[in-house]
Amino acid sequence: MAPTTASAKIISDMPAHFHHTWYSHQWKMKFTKHHLQQGKTGHKYNLSYHFKHVSKYGNQYTPEVMGDIGAFKYSHGYMYTYDGAGSWQRWHR
Repeated sequence: MAPTTASAKIISDMPAHFHHTWYSHQWKMKFTKHHLQQGKTGHKYNLSYHFKHVSKYGNQYTPEVMGDIGAFKYSHGYMYTYDGAGSWQRWHR
């Protein structure tokens, strides 16, 4: 199930419930309306992406950036990232 298929809806920014700093193991990820930053916890962000549109496929959201970014979804206070190998990684605030 690819989030970039023809049935994907294009929205202008990342939904507000993603606008936080998320943590998973030793990693952190921060979302704003049009930015995504990633890095190790306790260090500066080392990756930064800017996007103007987001593809929405069901409850999955994929920022449209030049890099290879997987899908994101939000459920019960947690964010999940799709790793491309069929599993979802859970992130907390």
